[in-house]
Amino acid sequence: LDEAHRVKNFMAKRTKKTMALAKDARIVRPMSGTFMGKNVLDLWPNLRMAGALNGVNPYVFRNRYAMMGGYMGKQVVGVREDKMEELNQIIQSCTFMARKKDYWPDMPEFSYRELNLTMTPEQTKHYRDMKRDFYVEVGEGISANMIITQIGKLQQISSGFIFDEAHKAHWLVKHDKNPKFQAVLETVESLGSDKLIAFVRHRPTLEALAEVLENNKIGHVVFGGGMTLAEATERKREFNEDNGKQVLIGQISAAGTAHTFLGGSEEACYTSMFVENVYELIAREQAEGRTLRHGQRYPVEYIDLILSAEEKKIVAALRERKNLVETIRGMVLREA
Repeated sequence: LDEAHRVKNFMAKRTKKTMALAKDARIVRPMSGTFMGKNVLDLWPNLRMAGALNGVNPYVFRNRYAMMGGYMGKQVVGVREDKMEELNQIIQSCTFMARKKDYWPDMPEFSYRELNLTMTPEQTKHYRDMKRDFYVEVGEGISANMIITQIGKLQQISSGFIFDEAHKAHWLVKHDKNPKFQAVLETVESLGSDKLIAFVRHRPTLEALAEVLENNKIGHVVFGGGMTLAEATERKREFNEDNGKQVLIGQISAAGTAHTFLGGSEEACYTSMFVENVYELIAREQAEGRTLRHGQRYPVEYIDLILSAEEKKIVAALRERKNLVETIRGMVLREA
């Protein structure tokens, strides 16, 4: 099972079917490039499939190892301190850790860079209004999911649009004046003939950026959700092999996992730009790995577009592999 985080929800059909298949397998190896540390309960399916939790159902596992909190005390917020060593022994009993630096001694260097941009007046107005409401709502009793939802709304505004109740996007700034899209165009120009991955989160951003690149006659590939396997394979081939396709616009949910985007021998890809971010460490780490792979010949650079102080702190938390929800909650409470 490659990318084991895809079966972390023990209630999901995919997880149940995978666990059923595992019973008939001679050898079971769940694999993941990143540790599933957001919710300790996410570990249960993989530990169970690996044979480390025979007879232990998810509810027993949660009651024994999970620290509960959040709204009405029903959210998993960590690991019980008095059970941490016991859980660690279970994990160690069935885990083999292979670090990139151990099996890839000539791994290229990688670095992070921020591009600090300025919102348009219309964006600034909406952002301040929503930020004020966000700060009023957030407190110790607010769940992690609610915090992530509010952050996502602030991100939409920084990308130039807002969703209405029907989930229809309303643009606050024209595409050709969008600060983020202008930054993409400038980065493409600076790379010369080399290639760029522009990671986005939302479908409207994907479509609008594609329109901007088309209007500026920049060859690109759109890699979004809902594609068939054949479509995904062809678009990956286009980006890696066609010299005219300089930019891959990829939704992180679709392009951020299990793909290799290194370009070709003449037009290499070693730059990833996060036009929008996701707020799960595992998704961010997986997206970073699309260019830091075997075959990469150049130092890799990750560029984050920053339009607010909040966005800057959130990106810093992601890079430093900190708990994002607690970082934001602390930031809000300090300012309150």
